[in-house]
Amino acid sequence: MESFFYKGEIQSPIIKIDNIDIPSTKLNDLVNKSLAFNEGDLFGSIYLDNVHHPIDILNLSFFLSRQNTLNIVTKGIYDFSYEGLDGLFKEAFVLKTLLSSCDVNPD
Repeated sequence: MESFFYKGEIQSPIIKIDNIDIPSTKLNDLVNKSLAFNEGDLFGSIYLDNVHHPIDILNLSFFLSRQNTLNIVTKGIYDFSYEGLDGLFKEAFVLKTLLSSCDVNPD
């Protein structure tokens, strides 16, 4: 997630997701795969304004970029209503990032 200003300060939040079962640690095996989840099945949190706000992950999609790197697109919902963040409620999001793996073992 890119940094942004909130209450006059630069914020660089990190989304943390635990206990996710990816079908493979080999990046090549994930190309063009998509994983869908129901709300509440896969969740994590984002730390903002001194509290952890829950997030629900609804979809993970893996694809090759034009530079032949593996990217992941994550779709989900921030739940800012849980801790009451300045009148914000549930907000949908889409994030994209580059993936890497330490798995160098042969098949």
